[in-house]
Amino acid sequence: MTITIKREMTITHADFFRILPKALKNNQYEVSLNGVTIAETEKRLEIKLSPESSRSIGALKLPVTNLEFRFEGYTAEQTDIFMRQFDRSFHKGGG
Repeated sequence: MTITIKREMTITHADFFRILPKALKNNQYEVSLNGVTIAETEKRLEIKLSPESSRSIGALKLPVTNLEFRFEGYTAEQTDIFMRQFDRSFHKGGG
């Protein structure tokens, strides 16, 4: 079973990769230029990052990166647990 989740985040690639270890905790992962892969025996998670862009709101300019999470072999419950931990780790101020 494959579950795909898409998110838009106001974050640069540099900040994403800086915070990533906190979000993944003890999981072993491989980093590529445009993403991350976590491969276990029967499960695999790929997180793909879009090229960085920006959004302007008046004089404020925010970085934007779209993420695509592709869960293979995960149950819906395991996916929900991972995403809650991921989101908590990336909340401004440390979650």
